[in-house]
Amino acid sequence: MDLTNINWCHKQLNDEKPQGAVVFPKLGFEDRMKHVTLAKDSLGFGELKYNVTDKGTCCRCGACVAVCPVNVLDIDRVDSGVAINTGKCITCALCTWVCTGINKWEAPEEKPLGNYVEIFIATSANKRSGVQDGGVATTLVQYALEKGIIDGAVMVERNEEWITQPKIVTKPEDVPKYGTSTYWLVPLFPEVTEALEKLRLSKLAIVDVPCGIATARWLERIPKYKGKIALRIGLFCYESYYREEFMDEITRLTKTPVEEIAKIDIKKGKMVIELRNGARIGADLDQFSKFTWDSCWTCHDLTAEWSDISVGAIGNPREGTNVVIVRTEAGKKLIDQALKDGVIVKLDDKVRIKTLTKIALRKKKRSLPEHPSQSKIGLKLVDEYKKTNPIEAFLMPFVATIIQVARKPVTVEYPKVRLRPSERFMGRHRLDLELCTGCSICARVCIDSSIEMVRMENGREYPSVDMATCSFCGLCVDYCPRYAITMTKEFELAGYNRHEMWYTPEQLSQTKEEESYGKEIYPKPHINVETVKPLTAQYDEE
Repeated sequence: MDLTNINWCHKQLNDEKPQGAVVFPKLGFEDRMKHVTLAKDSLGFGELKYNVTDKGTCCRCGACVAVCPVNVLDIDRVDSGVAINTGKCITCALCTWVCTGINKWEAPEEKPLGNYVEIFIATSANKRSGVQDGGVATTLVQYALEKGIIDGAVMVERNEEWITQPKIVTKPEDVPKYGTSTYWLVPLFPEVTEALEKLRLSKLAIVDVPCGIATARWLERIPKYKGKIALRIGLFCYESYYREEFMDEITRLTKTPVEEIAKIDIKKGKMVIELRNGARIGADLDQFSKFTWDSCWTCHDLTAEWSDISVGAIGNPREGTNVVIVRTEAGKKLIDQALKDGVIVKLDDKVRIKTLTKIALRKKKRSLPEHPSQSKIGLKLVDEYKKTNPIEAFLMPFVATIIQVARKPVTVEYPKVRLRPSERFMGRHRLDLELCTGCSICARVCIDSSIEMVRMENGREYPSVDMATCSFCGLCVDYCPRYAITMTKEFELAGYNRHEMWYTPEQLSQTKEEESYGKEIYPKPHINVETVKPLTAQYDEE
């Protein structure tokens, strides 16, 4: 598409304004959420590692870590790094369901800014010091918390040493502390899982760059996350950087320690660094491109096209303002309330739509496979490999062997000594016959086809489980609407033949003594299971 074909945006602004009731267009993910297909021979994280992390297309969102049912994936929250496997993957493949490196999201060239219903210039009515540009994103999150639209938000905290970490915010007065921008990727989604499971939050807000917003949509493929992210505020993003190299270049340009840097901003193609003494230093933005994060070369989304509200500074007519793009009904409702209550101010300035569209198209074209920039993908990984000292590489295996010889044994004499399973260990299933309704959802979602419904003497059907083929991923537990099926810490499931590995509903309803394995179950229910009464049949009177 030629860069001059940007009249579509003008039409959407002027000629195609909706008449009467606002019609909210589809963003592109709605139909794809209904059907999830996965190859039977999926390798789980091994497939994700081969196709995404090893090829430099990981966006460091941390969603794979968040959805892992056995908690064997991890990612560094501070330093630049991708997800790694620290244990035994059970190949449940949930990580491949939510990864944007595998599940690409649409962002067609014909609509450079995506679908939206309104675009305008705004600023915060009470802009705090330190916030970026107009402070609209920070103000909207704070306002949503005050009004109870959300009960928590996952944002990025940055200290004076420019070390960033994801944080869960539940108090409106704490939101302004997280209002500054960072120019590298921070994994937010492990904190989303923590907010849902530990803090029991149910209406979260996410403030993230476009790839993170797309991840927030894919995350709803997993039932326990569906409907729990109530607000998605996307930030304009052309590219992110490796934190360590980026800050080293900043300190080299300013010739000051990192603690003396007050703010970093991008204005008119320049990297503007503001020091605490009030001095400002400008640098050409192109000299930072060598520190660009690998996956940014394949990203085609500038304005977070799958968000509820997109906020950024590209295309604003003057400093201290934001371009605001409203895309969904939830976003429109929040914006209207915020404007009505006066927490944000809608300005009469016009959006520089040509500038915004031109940059959005440039990013889409850069992501095409035939574009020259694609050769830069994985360049960072190659550079790190070339930096390896050959002598160090030769000696390290011997050093590792000597360290292992000197270590004390970590094994125990089983069964004389039994280790207590970890908190999130998932062992043999336990079935509550009174709570089970025989809906067979567990049998339908089982990725190993290990669950079959059998009819008992009372005429009702209950699940039976083949422990020999079960991968203990916990998917049946997540889908059960009545918490009738849970997972105990029992791990001694060996038998003399394969027929003994089939556990009938009666066997699943029986558990061994709690002292052997611990009485905890996985997952800990969101409701008190003891208060859930069995369903009783209701008949209409004739």
